[in-house]
Amino acid sequence: MKKLPPDYAELLQPALEEMAPYEPEKGKAGLCLDANESPYAPSRAMRAKVAALAREIDLNRYPDPMMGDLSALIRKHYRVRRDARVVFGNGSDEIIGILCAVFAGGSRKRARLLVPTPSFSMYGQIARGLGYDVVGVPLDENFDLDVDDWAKVLVRKPANVIFLATPNNPTGNCYDPDAVSWLVRNSGAIVVVDEAYGDYGEISFADRAGKEPNLVVLKTLSKVGFASLRLGMALTSEAIAEQMEKVRLPYNISTFSQRVAELYFREPAETKKQTETLVRERKGLAEKMRTLENVEVFRSDANFLLFRTPKAPQLHKKLLAEGIRIRNLSRPGPLENCLRVTIGTPANNRAFWNALRKNLEGGA
Repeated sequence: MKKLPPDYAELLQPALEEMAPYEPEKGKAGLCLDANESPYAPSRAMRAKVAALAREIDLNRYPDPMMGDLSALIRKHYRVRRDARVVFGNGSDEIIGILCAVFAGGSRKRARLLVPTPSFSMYGQIARGLGYDVVGVPLDENFDLDVDDWAKVLVRKPANVIFLATPNNPTGNCYDPDAVSWLVRNSGAIVVVDEAYGDYGEISFADRAGKEPNLVVLKTLSKVGFASLRLGMALTSEAIAEQMEKVRLPYNISTFSQRVAELYFREPAETKKQTETLVRERKGLAEKMRTLENVEVFRSDANFLLFRTPKAPQLHKKLLAEGIRIRNLSRPGPLENCLRVTIGTPANNRAFWNALRKNLEGGA
């Protein structure tokens, strides 16, 4: 790794010395079931409409910075309260950074982020890069929030911000909504409920955005077939939104992304059918996997399954050798010998199932 000359290295954020860049799953594969993308591209009819939109874009003009039409469609789609606002990010990752930047104040020497563990790694990655003290609060044996543990941690280590992914990545489950509500009411922190996988579950806090003064709900189109748009949305109170807008970069959402997103929210039926198919496939694949010896499949409300099996890293390598790439999450702790597979098309899932069964029954 290249190092900066000493005179410049001392200017670095100290936490960067112990950090590494985010690394996606590596290895060539014909079947990629590792990134939690939707396997379904828009239909031919939808693509024709997208192409027509692209031809109408004035490439010499900046995007609409206010995005009023898109905001109205989003508010209707998610049934957002009238007193809530929508703040846009180039993906939810940008919004995470905005929130960490906005709420980095307080009397402590360093701002503090509390996050369940295991959860989405970018919460800690982004916060550490901005100088935060990041504290992980372990989930219970069911990968749910333990309110008693959180209460104890909050007494010792009060937080500026709390990030809660529900459904959680990589475990897949929605948290107990009563536990989330307790944190919103009692933590004294800005509570960010990340519903990136919310289209595949049944619990949402979107209708409470604006009602709770410290609540931010994140939404995205990345998991429902539009990952390349990089469109993240924060639903929150007017007061929080005003502070976020001071940090949000102008013109951060391209005209193309805005127009395609408007098309999606005007015509959500096609994507809804795809989502329903993936939920059925998730349930069916989980049932089959549970018939295998030494395979523990965790409950999922997302578009992926987390499962544990002995010698998971070896199984991961064998599947990759056969052209099937899933996510290897195995590390000491609650994710030891755990792998994560994204739900694909019925054909994708059959291919994965056949390879999994063959390797496990063959002694992987």
